[in-house]
Amino acid sequence: NAGADAVAYVTIDGVTFDGNSTGAAPGNGGALHITGPGEVKVKNATVTNNSASAEGGGLWNSVAGTLWVIDSELTNNVASGAEADQGGGALFNDGGMMHVVNTTVTNNSADGAAGSGGGLLATVGSMVWVNNSEFSGNSSNRAGGAIEVRGEADTMATVKLEFVDFMNNSTGDAPGNGGAIHITGQADVMVNGGMAMANSAAAEGGAFWNSAVGMLTVKNVKLEENVASGNDPDQGGGALFTDGGMMTVHNAYIAGNMADGAAGSGGGILAVPGSELEIMGGTIISNTANRAGGAIEIKGSEEAHVTATINGVRMMQNMAGAAPGNGGALHITGQADVMVNGGVVMGNMAAAEGGGLWNSAVGMLAVDGVAVIGNTASGNDADQGGGGLFNDGGTMTISNTIVRGNVADGTSGSGGGILNNMGMLTVMESTIAGNSSNRAGGGIEDNAGSTVRLHNVRLLKNSTGSAPGNGGGLHITGAGTVEVVNSTVAENSAAAEGGGLWNSGVGTLLVSATTLNKNMTTASSADTDAAAQGGGALFNDGGDLTVANSTLTGNMASNGTGGGLLNVAGTSTVVNVTIAANMDNGIVNTTGTVALANSIVANNGTDCVGPVNAAGTPNLDTDGSCGSTITADPMLDMLANNGGQTATLALLDGSPAIDAGDNATCAAASVNGVDQRGAIRPAGAACDLGAYEADAAPNNGGGDDCADVPKNVLRNGSFEENMSGWRFFTNGNGGFSISDMAADCDNAAQVDIVATGNNTQLYQRNITLMENTTYRLTFVASSTSGNDVGVYLHNHQAPYENYGLALNQVNLEDGWQRYTVEFSTKNISGMVDNARLRFWMAPFAAAGDRYRIDDVRLEVVDGSESELPDVMAQSVEVMESGLLLGMDAAAFDPMILTMIDDGNHVDEEAATLETFLPLVQR
Repeated sequence: NAGADAVAYVTIDGVTFDGNSTGAAPGNGGALHITGPGEVKVKNATVTNNSASAEGGGLWNSVAGTLWVIDSELTNNVASGAEADQGGGALFNDGGMMHVVNTTVTNNSADGAAGSGGGLLATVGSMVWVNNSEFSGNSSNRAGGAIEVRGEADTMATVKLEFVDFMNNSTGDAPGNGGAIHITGQADVMVNGGMAMANSAAAEGGAFWNSAVGMLTVKNVKLEENVASGNDPDQGGGALFTDGGMMTVHNAYIAGNMADGAAGSGGGILAVPGSELEIMGGTIISNTANRAGGAIEIKGSEEAHVTATINGVRMMQNMAGAAPGNGGALHITGQADVMVNGGVVMGNMAAAEGGGLWNSAVGMLAVDGVAVIGNTASGNDADQGGGGLFNDGGTMTISNTIVRGNVADGTSGSGGGILNNMGMLTVMESTIAGNSSNRAGGGIEDNAGSTVRLHNVRLLKNSTGSAPGNGGGLHITGAGTVEVVNSTVAENSAAAEGGGLWNSGVGTLLVSATTLNKNMTTASSADTDAAAQGGGALFNDGGDLTVANSTLTGNMASNGTGGGLLNVAGTSTVVNVTIAANMDNGIVNTTGTVALANSIVANNGTDCVGPVNAAGTPNLDTDGSCGSTITADPMLDMLANNGGQTATLALLDGSPAIDAGDNATCAAASVNGVDQRGAIRPAGAACDLGAYEADAAPNNGGGDDCADVPKNVLRNGSFEENMSGWRFFTNGNGGFSISDMAADCDNAAQVDIVATGNNTQLYQRNITLMENTTYRLTFVASSTSGNDVGVYLHNHQAPYENYGLALNQVNLEDGWQRYTVEFSTKNISGMVDNARLRFWMAPFAAAGDRYRIDDVRLEVVDGSESELPDVMAQSVEVMESGLLLGMDAAAFDPMILTMIDDGNHVDEEAATLETFLPLVQR
């Protein structure tokens, strides 16, 4: 006890405090109590079996005091205060300063009716540091089984916990929040390192709980096997719960936690109205919730939205149970704005809807650069499923994302990849591949009045089963509206109807600048309805279907009809479309209307079956069955990348389709004066029939001054559309910008290196290449330091294969130089659309470097495979192994290169844990 003007300094070393107690006046500090501005150091002490009738069963520190606890053990102490601000079974800090170092705090309790902080209670104004310590087996009745932190607006509490382990702490049911840590009021708590394991809360926050005005930061912490048992939908958060405050979680490992109440939500994390949640990096794995959000539940309201950002996080093998069981990884309830950037959503399960991610009717969910792979939704109803993602009426935007191998396996499960239920869904620059459903929409199901926009999307190898089995790539139920633009729909299959795309009796489907290739329906010959089924590429069940500037080729209706298009009712409008080389007929119309204009229907067995309205505008077919103005061979080339975003069937010289079209039809809204590639129509006296305009330059990006690159496989090679089509990543420190110091046209790419990383690259992905084809790559580049750049062309997803160009160390100069190389494609069968062209600055870059790249062209060259021209042979070293010459694997960070490659825009390689290394020359 120090006087008002005196400070007492006391050191207690090697002492045991055992079985001491204090009465009820007020009853604080069972073993030690500090009054006034004293500074006490307790070292190498044992504090056990002490009790206080109110606060601090072991040690109690005053508002002006400083207490150090070093290399000590505090066990079996009890504080019995009945109020919410009383307790602190082992330690109580009444606003002063407390340091706890290398200390164990075990089996202490705050057993009052509303006792808090079984191990430690820090009140308003406190400053507490805990380092390299352990809190285990502590308990409280109200909150904070291990630690309770209490603050106010004017007297915030600050607590910093570094390398602290929390194990088997618990809080009772009054109300029972924060099995390990609970924050009341305004406080700033940081937990850095350490672990929280097997803690439990009767209601919320099995490990840590944050208040409505609190700030909780969790960095580099393992949170495992914690449990929150609240029964209400807004209770749970097996590991973490934030009640409206700010929570930041960085590089945490959150595994095996549970929200096991009857309607418990958020097996790993629960954020309720008003919260601001940021999760950066880390892994959330094998968590479970009975109601929703196996990994994360975000619950907003009209009055208090939730804002959440989830960057580069791996959410894997989480599960939402059957009450009702939505959002295996992430579930949004109410009004929230959530962004998921990069990372992996893999192997999660939901009993009903959204095996991976689930969005509410008023939620906004943006998904960018994420790998959504191998998730399962098992709801049995037709409006349940969404193996990868489920949108329940809100707004969902998906970009630069892979949705692959997801399943809707319920009896009538729909939307193997995505189910959009009365919401707004936009998908851009993404791949939806290898997903499956039992009922409909192997790739995407659009249900009941929804709106879907697919732009530059690849719908590949999706399938739907036999219940009934419609829409292998995409299925519309009810009055949905869908537009598919600049996309590829290939190798999808349906057991009954619409191997590629299926439109409902009241749906609206627009297909523009899109290629549908090798889609099929697989009806059995024993199926009595097989003859009326089909539509290998497209099926219209009575709604409005418009197909413009598109290519349908190589599709099939096995044991059915309409390999290209089957229209059983409604209206199908086909304008400037090429329908060629499909099996089981090109167009079949039963009772609806098919209007054909400026189109080619050729070599489909029978080109048209049933009435087709081809009057008034020119068309071409090969057998006269469509009533076209021209019956002839259209002289089509093979399907290839002829520029633009999708593969097309070019018109060979002398084709009767050239200059045979109607200019007014080409100028109308659905065609808009361009062809499938974006090339201007007409290029000659009149526009051409079909999707391809001969002798016209495709739109590959770039302004008007750069339109003289007729067959550049790349998009925006001159950077006139800024970064469109390109992506940049560094795990060092630097940035990408568009410079007006261009070699050609107006813009150039500029990369400034502030600090070096080991994976710095500017690249373009999803490039289409053909087998056994010679290409020429040219580009103009400079480096202010003269440092070099590597150039690679390989598949975008693991396992990596060199596609013919594996070059290292192009010698740059401080000034524009043009570089050219010709090569023949390798390791390609047929055609691929998954190539990545990569300018790799690492490991050559150094701080202060400025790279500029411009006028990048990748073009098909006639002739056989060529050797490297001299200019490149002198400036390039060919790779001899999977590592850079003179470097070893230790130079690469495997976590960065495998799981968060591309700036946390993880691609399919993340699922297979392949390391991103320079490629072997083959």
